[in-house]
Amino acid sequence: MSKLIIGLDIAKDDFKACIQSQMPDGEIKIKGSRTFKNTSVGYAELVEWTEMRIKTYHDFILFVMEATGVYYEDLAYYLYENDHHISVLLPNKVKHFTKSLNIVSKTDKIDARIIAQIGIERKLKCWKPMCPQYKELKALNRKRLSLDKEKKRAKNQLHAMNHAHKTSESVIGVTKKQIEFYQHQIQVLEEQVEAVIKSNPELD
Repeated sequence: MSKLIIGLDIAKDDFKACIQSQMPDGEIKIKGSRTFKNTSVGYAELVEWTEMRIKTYHDFILFVMEATGVYYEDLAYYLYENDHHISVLLPNKVKHFTKSLNIVSKTDKIDARIIAQIGIERKLKCWKPMCPQYKELKALNRKRLSLDKEKKRAKNQLHAMNHAHKTSESVIGVTKKQIEFYQHQIQVLEEQVEAVIKSNPELD
């Protein structure tokens, strides 16, 4: 079976792509590397650039990317909605593979090539978007955890102020209001999580 793998290393503003092909005889070739803007225009250019480099038939074409924060999501959805096969790798999987190659220096160009190489050498699962309800729950819980950290930080500050010498009462008052605000927002998010779960019995 012949494969064409497009490795994608994605950052906030742009992403690097590296195309590798493997023919039935096992020969592996790098077809090209390029940087694109992490925008809808860049996504369209990536697909056009890839199609221009497919000069021979391939049984399987796969875009492979690393789950870098939220920066990969728009491109993943774009490719999926345009009927392309995608695989999304956890960062630790890419890291372990890189270590197995004894690569010490880490650059964006190397990363895109390594991600493509993983697709050549490993059998990867194709990615599908999570249902909107799961995505909503994930976003709500992520924000709740963030607010919880802020609340703990404010409580630690208040504790330090209460044990300090001549702390401003105004500052103490503001910090207490911050804690109350965080607590209220956390409660709102928890209620929203409950509402999403109740309206979707399969999530319970």
